[in-house]
Amino acid sequence: FFFAQNYIDIILRGCLTISPDFAVQVLKTTRGWHALDFESNDCIEDEKTAATSGVPGGSAPLAKAIFWVDDRHDPIYSRADAQYSKQHGSQLDQLLAQYRPELEHRKPYYRRSKTV
Repeated sequence: FFFAQNYIDIILRGCLTISPDFAVQVLKTTRGWHALDFESNDCIEDEKTAATSGVPGGSAPLAKAIFWVDDRHDPIYSRADAQYSKQHGSQLDQLLAQYRPELEHRKPYYRRSKTV
């Protein structure tokens, strides 16, 4: 699974309607937005899962994994607000860069054309 940028834009939009400080707290405290968040054992429920996941000690494949796709140009999230993302994308990107810099590298998203 991956996170679509437009989905994150909607989350941050909601946070910002509460307050900028709330958006910052969400960015600082939410885990699981990047594969590296799962390298610590506190995210794994039991030792058996930990032993088979390859998580303890770090994982080079996890460090290189991209679960974040930039779909602002062609939203894939059904409730996306492309106009909002277009108008406020740079502000949202600044928040992400400041508080979640590990997420700065997003993979561009391109829809596969349907073939008949």
